[in-house]
Amino acid sequence: AYRYDNPVIYNFDNPIEVRPGDELKTTCVFRSTSRYKTTTYGEDTSKEMCFGFLTYYPKNNFIYNDCSQWNSISICDWENDEIQGCRHKDIGNISIPQTAHIFKSVMENCVSLGKCQKECLAVVREIKKHPCFQGDMDILLRLRVVGIENPIYKTMLLGFYTALDSCNVELALETCGLNDMQKNCTILKDGSDVSSGTFLAWQMHPLLLLVSFLIWRLF
Repeated sequence: AYRYDNPVIYNFDNPIEVRPGDELKTTCVFRSTSRYKTTTYGEDTSKEMCFGFLTYYPKNNFIYNDCSQWNSISICDWENDEIQGCRHKDIGNISIPQTAHIFKSVMENCVSLGKCQKECLAVVREIKKHPCFQGDMDILLRLRVVGIENPIYKTMLLGFYTALDSCNVELALETCGLNDMQKNCTILKDGSDVSSGTFLAWQMHPLLLLVSFLIWRLF
């Protein structure tokens, strides 16, 4: 078992030569079934943390001393303004006009943890085309919300994402068709489309949803 104070270090009598294009892969397995709260990705040992440390020679100049990757996203790229077409630093900052427009459209037309509204479906259909709300970027941005310490800001984003997800089933049916749903679509028991990176809506309390809506109206 891994011990933080005394990690295992493997030394090779015959050094391993790494050439351009070679890949070093580390696989970590997490078991958090005994915990009573969600375990998220992070650098703390109490979170889903996985690092591989290597010593190498000769010395080369690297921009970063260390780097990690989450699915298709390099965490080292997080310093860039744009990743996979998504300006991730802008999402959540409602002082930016485009972000403010997205938040306003969702909060005024969709109901958090409620039924899909016709107006909401039209809005969400367009927003889901945005690169920040697709694939790994969508999932990673949602996971980062869980780790936000500011309760007001966190509640506002939780309310936004649960409202955004209120039409997941309808969008899945549009993509797959009702007759082919069992064959081509994977739908969770609660009616959420797996591929959309569905947010953990069960973390939200109805009172928090009301507060998030009121906070949004204040802005």
